[in-house]
Amino acid sequence: MDTSRGSDPNPFEETPLSPNHFGALSGVVGLLGNGITAFLLFQDPVWSAIIGLGTGVGLFLFVPPVMVGLLEERFGDLATLDGQLFGDPHRLAAGISLATASVVVLAWRMTDDDLAVGLSTLFVVTVALYFVLAWLLPNVDGRW
Repeated sequence: MDTSRGSDPNPFEETPLSPNHFGALSGVVGLLGNGITAFLLFQDPVWSAIIGLGTGVGLFLFVPPVMVGLLEERFGDLATLDGQLFGDPHRLAAGISLATASVVVLAWRMTDDDLAVGLSTLFVVTVALYFVLAWLLPNVDGRW
């Protein structure tokens, strides 16, 4: 079965869906999934909210650029890649680093429960991963 759309430059043009909608849906699933998991493990709503929000926001930032990149391979240019390093906030690097740091904090929380250390761990891991990934990955233009 051939599902190609020919030379259609934007497969989302005639639908209410967009990569940002899929990103928002992924963010909600990540927020609920990791938030509920953290609550069931720790019975602490503060830690559950921190871990769930970190994962949800990270997925919301991560999914649209990846989706646009995959669609570019199939349908052509949907978004442009900008070569400026650290010029604007790097959405892909921010999403990956925030979601990964939330999982690191979830693992860390299994051994300790100090809120200040947990939040500083989240901040340090997020910033360190962001700078490494922003240097390694190309910048993605945020027009969706």
